[in-house]
Amino acid sequence: MSYAVCLLVAAIAGGGPSVWPVVQQQQQQRQQSRDGRRQKDYPGLKALSQELTRLRASVEYRGWVYAGSSSMAAVHLGDGLVAAAHIEGVEPGMTGTFNSRSGTYRIIAVSADKRLGLVTLFKMRDWPLKPVPARPEPRHEDWRERLGELVCVVRSGGIELCSSSRSIGFRRGKGGKRVSFAHVLPVSSAVAGSVALTADGRFLGLVIDREWGRRVRLGSPRRGSSRQDPAPKRREQKGGEQKSSEPARRTWFAVDAAWLLARAKRDAAALVKVERVSLGVSLGMLWRRGEGGKSRAGPGLRVSRVCVGAPAALAGVLRGDVWVELNGSPLTSRDQVRAALEKVPDGGVLNVRFRRDGGELVSVAVRAN
Repeated sequence: MSYAVCLLVAAIAGGGPSVWPVVQQQQQQRQQSRDGRRQKDYPGLKALSQELTRLRASVEYRGWVYAGSSSMAAVHLGDGLVAAAHIEGVEPGMTGTFNSRSGTYRIIAVSADKRLGLVTLFKMRDWPLKPVPARPEPRHEDWRERLGELVCVVRSGGIELCSSSRSIGFRRGKGGKRVSFAHVLPVSSAVAGSVALTADGRFLGLVIDREWGRRVRLGSPRRGSSRQDPAPKRREQKGGEQKSSEPARRTWFAVDAAWLLARAKRDAAALVKVERVSLGVSLGMLWRRGEGGKSRAGPGLRVSRVCVGAPAALAGVLRGDVWVELNGSPLTSRDQVRAALEKVPDGGVLNVRFRRDGGELVSVAVRAN
């Protein structure tokens, strides 16, 4: 019989010291050991988590582009130029808005690469603006030699770390300097329009994805094989080549920041287009609850977005205002505003009456441009 059992029997019989305090002490020691393991500090992981949180918060130049009927994550490159992943249906000269932490800005498309379908570039229509949107700090030329191959992909849902050891580029002229066009990102999944950063937090490029199919040329069979293969791989023949029926491979790239800025400047300088006049606001229908609990569109239009530096913003219009009249006529639909803008010349004045926070009607003159 063990010593603990003997002590327990003696304690029950009343002829020896109580064993219960010893058991309680052992239980407390075990609990303290568990608590110590739970509360153990991991300084390395803690520092990494704090750095990644600060890194994600520092990406203030990222936002969203609304153009046509689509939206896409985008980046302000600086000098009023904005880059987004390819947006289907957007043509040079189309207008839209860029929403960022600094505000909402009016933009116009300056280029849309249909052949490759990589990026769509815009410029801000009222640049320079106040407040000026944040701009990224570009990467170093020798970022791999300085910092290594670590790349941080920042998206809306978090951060993903990867190692980029390969870049795609070209040479300017015979024997010229090699220019990086894109950097391969070996990530399993990402979001088009995310931001790729180097290890020191500088802007590496805009994340895009491409699907690549395997193309196999026709030719003589390999040595040791037979043309009468009993079970050949199914292929689709087209234009003298054969395509494999295997699914396309998706590859993620970071389009280089320096290339994006140079391309956007070139296309913005080449864009020559007469733009229609605008007020720089987005108007929505004002819905009211009618009889039987059904909603119906009431008179007036609610301002849902005001672009920074736009004519409406300069006239004092704010988000949430309800426009009631335009040039003396009651407003019931957005078609009235479009019709008025088509008639007014550049620099013309539109008289707007609106109600703010349910107060009295206010009249302002908005100069369209």
